Amino acid sequence: DYECISHYFKRNEDENSIDDITWNDLGMDAVFCMMNNTNSSAGQEYLYKMLREPVADAEKLHELDRLADEFTANEKERITIQKIFMNMGKSRKIAVTDYIGYIMDIEQGSNIVHYLAWVFLIASILVTVLVTPVLGIWLCIAAIAFSIITYYKYKAAVDRYFICVNHIVKLLMGAKKITALNIDFLGEYNDKLKNISEELSDITKRSWLLETGNVDGSIAEILLDYLRMLTHVDLIKFNNLIKLFNDKEDYIYELIDTLGFIEASISVASFRCMLGSWCVPEFRKDNDMQLEVRNVYHPLITKPVANSINTKHNVLLTGSNASGKSTFLKTIAINALLSQ
Repeated sequence: DYECISHYFKRNEDENSIDDITWNDLGMDAVFCMMNNTNSSAGQEYLYKMLREPVADAEKLHELDRLADEFTANEKERITIQKIFMNMGKSRKIAVTDYIGYIMDIEQGSNIVHYLAWVFLIASILVTVLVTPVLGIWLCIAAIAFSIITYYKYKAAVDRYFICVNHIVKLLMGAKKITALNIDFLGEYNDKLKNISEELSDITKRSWLLETGNVDGSIAEILLDYLRMLTHVDLIKFNNLIKLFNDKEDYIYELIDTLGFIEASISVASFRCMLGSWCVPEFRKDNDMQLEVRNVYHPLITKPVANSINTKHNVLLTGSNASGKSTFLKTIAINALLSQ
């Protein structure tokens, strides 16, 4: 699961990111698991990315702090948004960014065969009504057989991509619900999500006939299945969507970024409430390299011993075996990341 979650981060990994060896030495998967109170893949993957990419921009850090405080203070709005993210859901065994990558990698298919199935079926009906019923019935049987056989042949090649489209549509629907709430402290994000939704509105319109595996067995769903088999309408719409996805790739990633940041800030707020004690750090801008911490502790230890240190120089840490040297070093490193 962690490998899957990390794909979003690894898509644009740079030299300033926390490397795998350091990440594993610090036990950051466990820290991430403790923090991860997200309900969607977008939020989960963005939170992981935040921990792997240290930020030096004070403005971005203050914005995350502001949003976390707002969600803590506004419980009703927070719970409503959490329900929206829960409806978006988490993809299993695959990252949401992988969904996008898979769709971008496939080539747009031809609709000639699918339109041919339409022509064959309509022609056989016309022969039945206008020429001779006996010949027309046999042609109808042949047309239906041709439609069904070719449908499942072409559907098998793209079926797994239907789920990818469905998940992106869920993100879009969630974005529209968030903007509809018109929450004041999400002002700039509402504007951004509204613009993205408008740019990607064709994806929502063209995807409603795509079957995604979440069937409910209703009469309407059964009738839609027959409609898809006879007309190939879902395959035609899917082929048209492929070009649209390629044209709007940047907007799709911006959608994930925006939704992910909002839900990650909720997770940060939750993490703060769970901790016994925490503080907002001070990032100094002077040229003197100074580390000053008071009563710092390791978040994964149940009953931690808090320690303090204040230094402008390198430190040689000594002590007997099992005295806590490694734990203290990890504590400093983990809190340096969590301070952001």
